[in-house]
Amino acid sequence: MDETNYNKRIEEIDFFISFIRDIYYSDKIECIKEIDSQFEKEELVKVLKSNTILMIYNLVESTICEIMNEYYDAINDSELCYEEFKEEIQKVWVDYHFNEDANTPAVKFKKWTKEIVDSITKKEAVALDNRKISLSGNAGYGTIEKLFKRHGIKFEDCREVQESRSPLENIRQKRNSLAHGEESFMMVGRDISISDLEGYITKIKSFFDYLLYSKNLNKRI
Repeated sequence: MDETNYNKRIEEIDFFISFIRDIYYSDKIECIKEIDSQFEKEELVKVLKSNTILMIYNLVESTICEIMNEYYDAINDSELCYEEFKEEIQKVWVDYHFNEDANTPAVKFKKWTKEIVDSITKKEAVALDNRKISLSGNAGYGTIEKLFKRHGIKFEDCREVQESRSPLENIRQKRNSLAHGEESFMMVGRDISISDLEGYITKIKSFFDYLLYSKNLNKRI
């Protein structure tokens, strides 16, 4: 994973939250003095807090996708055959060969089955397509855990994991409310404090550090 880009995203979010705090608690920022005549400071802060939600969500989805892309690259580069992988990866590989659409003609299922059997028999290297990884705006804790578990990656019951569950789900829910137009930026920003945002990014960063540096997770294949 591109850790330079990841760290830059974290820094941008930290800077943005700090900027919001400065706006809310300081009267020394010249541009805010001009805005006050047209727009109440508290209303502006609400909109900026909602923008931070989107920034954090984008960090979550992009980071999880990058971690999984790196995992798939490691699988593909290993050039191991089907029988050399753990059961979860074998199942993912088989699933990717089948279209689960019930309307798919039986002849296609026969063709796919033959391709799978031939590949296993010939001990061909397993290859996974990272384009199949899709979070589709649903990158909350439950979805992330399910995605990793499907690939045979289990989270430890540690502090970093426990404390990330609520922030990840809250960010997902609020992001979707904004994306689907269910709530306005002011409405979402009204119900979340600057301290909440600081807590969210701190706990989510700890969770990602766990994913990136855990010895257990680095032995995934």
